[in-house]
Amino acid sequence: VALVARAIFADLQSRTGRVSYSRRHDFYSAPLGYEKPFIPYAGMMKCVAALAEAGIAHSEISPPWPAGRGKQSVFCLTSGFAQETYRGDWFASLRLVPRQAHDLVVVRDRECGKVLPWPDAATGTRLSAELAAINAHLAPAVVRVPDRFVDQVTDDGETLAVFNPAHPDRQPVIISPNTQRRLYMPFRDSFDLGGRPVGWDAQIIPSPVRIHCTLYGEPVNEIDFSGSHIALAYIAQGYDAPLWDPYEAICEETGFERAVAKRTALVALNALNPQDALGSVYEYIVERLGAPPEDKDHENALWADAKLALSTFQKVHAPIANLVATDFGVKAQNAEAKIMLGCLHEVQRKAFHVIPMHDGLCGPERRTDEMISIAREAWTNVTGAKPPKIKVEEKEEETGKEGNHPPHVWDAFSEQK
Repeated sequence: VALVARAIFADLQSRTGRVSYSRRHDFYSAPLGYEKPFIPYAGMMKCVAALAEAGIAHSEISPPWPAGRGKQSVFCLTSGFAQETYRGDWFASLRLVPRQAHDLVVVRDRECGKVLPWPDAATGTRLSAELAAINAHLAPAVVRVPDRFVDQVTDDGETLAVFNPAHPDRQPVIISPNTQRRLYMPFRDSFDLGGRPVGWDAQIIPSPVRIHCTLYGEPVNEIDFSGSHIALAYIAQGYDAPLWDPYEAICEETGFERAVAKRTALVALNALNPQDALGSVYEYIVERLGAPPEDKDHENALWADAKLALSTFQKVHAPIANLVATDFGVKAQNAEAKIMLGCLHEVQRKAFHVIPMHDGLCGPERRTDEMISIAREAWTNVTGAKPPKIKVEEKEEETGKEGNHPPHVWDAFSEQK
């Protein structure tokens, strides 16, 4: 039952409806998204095989290493069974399994994802205590998503399928914002990399929806640092954070849309090497087209666009060009984590609630000026420099949509045409 529920969840939320799972014994010694006591290694193998035999799920078994190159096996609902779950509105009976309790501060190996001992016990203990106090402060917060953005809701009203009006082609996000909200800090390798607080489902509400939500019944505003990673890169190189729009000049020189300029900046500062950076920008350009290249000439032109986007970023942001494709992003995330902790401490002191984002805050509309002041001070305390421009997200009228939409497996059926 747990696996079928997981597959229904995937069918609603992902583009492919596929659920990955491991066929390695040692994988099952780590926390899983299932109720672990009921699905050990042997049980997982038997359950997947039984679901496939019953025609409920398809199973694709990946060969062992090295032939499988480390890829996990997958299963997904069969078309017929998915249609039945949709017709019967099985979503109403879904419940998200509470996340397994883990440390509030986690350090993982970047390569394999395994949990590592804290590099510094004193720092880990201090951060855990700080986060525990923040979680206790945020515990009473109640987030409400407007009905016009909710595709489906469970019988208890706690789990929602929320769609993104800016991307109607995407599957809805499945969230329980008032029950799944335990913040924790995931670091990578050490306390100097990563660490941004995550774990509250309200953080993954699509931004065009979140701005229309209420927090404790109050309308919200969302603020964020403009080009946070770019600003942190400038400061790391000894320059002031730019107060001008970090993407506009890229758009003007290339003619690319703003989304491509923003993705290029993100990729440039987060990629491990130039090849990864170029490939990621190319893939995003293709994704924006919504279709693969028409022919080889078209493909070559798109690769040229990707090269132009990256070279223009380096030209416009010459002071930080040497940080491109050097994995700077994970260091920037660590600075953002410290900034966000500072913001949350001050919000706690001032006795109101916010939803922490990786580079901003979503909180009561009437306290927007306070949030800006708190964010500005936290930035300066961490970096020793002035912050970039702090924006207030504009609220656009969204009409939502009516009715539920069928799962991805229906796409191939004539009755949908």
